[in-house]
Amino acid sequence: MLADIGGSMKASVVAGEWHSGRGREFRANRKVARGETLFEAKPLAGEDKLQTHCSCCYALVVDEEGRVQCEDCNSHLICAECCKAGKREKVCFVHSLLVCDDDIIIIIIIIIIIIIIIIIIIIIIIIAIIIIIIIIIIIIIIIIIIIVVAIELHVRSGECKLLTLGEFQDTTARIVLRLWDIKVNQRANAHTTCVNIEGCRVPTGIEGLDMLEKFSSKLQTTERKADDEEITFDIPSHKEYVKAIFTSLLPDGNAEKFTEDAEEVVVSWLDALRCNQHSILSDLDGDMVGNLISPEGSFFNHSCEPNVVWSMKGDEIRFVAIKDVEEGQVRVLDEGYIKPL
Repeated sequence: MLADIGGSMKASVVAGEWHSGRGREFRANRKVARGETLFEAKPLAGEDKLQTHCSCCYALVVDEEGRVQCEDCNSHLICAECCKAGKREKVCFVHSLLVCDDDIIIIIIIIIIIIIIIIIIIIIIIIAIIIIIIIIIIIIIIIIIIIVVAIELHVRSGECKLLTLGEFQDTTARIVLRLWDIKVNQRANAHTTCVNIEGCRVPTGIEGLDMLEKFSSKLQTTERKADDEEITFDIPSHKEYVKAIFTSLLPDGNAEKFTEDAEEVVVSWLDALRCNQHSILSDLDGDMVGNLISPEGSFFNHSCEPNVVWSMKGDEIRFVAIKDVEEGQVRVLDEGYIKPL
């Protein structure tokens, strides 16, 4: 604070400050010499700067087209590209700040909306991918079910090249026979498993059970051979073979009743056994032969190949339960004999 002390011609200039206390008074804190420069100030933008620098950002504006005068004071230069407002074309520094703040808020809101839209789109894409994966899994499951049903229908419909009396092979006859499992393992439900397979034309009711029981009672187990022993059988004349086997299957065991009708029943029963018993190989450790699994429970094992080899040995009928290790290889698990009546 500068003050002129005294009213005489000999005035003194001192520097000091006002103090509040008992009334307002000025207290000098030092003397100031005549001609001493106390402070100096210049305008923020001198006359030489007004037409070259933006009063908003103080950037040098060289381009004539980029120079814009303030509409309010018509004195300050504003950078046309960087600092002019969107709604007001020509405003000075204060107006520019006020309007630019509104623009920044609008820009931020727009950016936030764009980010939210992008997030929603990403979520929709992820949900769509998950739905597509689920649909693919469902289609695969349906295809597997169709394949399983087709295999089971193939087995049940008897299309697995069932043996009949006139279709014995010249080398090795291989048929599936669950009766072997009845004798060896004494499974209580073996009869039911054998006779209740739809589409296999097996005899049902008391007659079918009697036939199975009489036939199974003829089986005699012997010592099991080594698992890695390979065997083949030559089938003799099938006419005597069929009579020898299936005479004992008739309810009264009378060979004279082995008529064409009886033969037809036997053939259908044999076909049914072969159709039903392809899964007898389930017990891989060889402790048991057969598992009483019907085709619908063993579709992966189904190859229309039997698991019992039968042949003649002298005047006896020989049954050998086997399992297939790989194509062309046979392992003996157990064997038994039926002596014709």
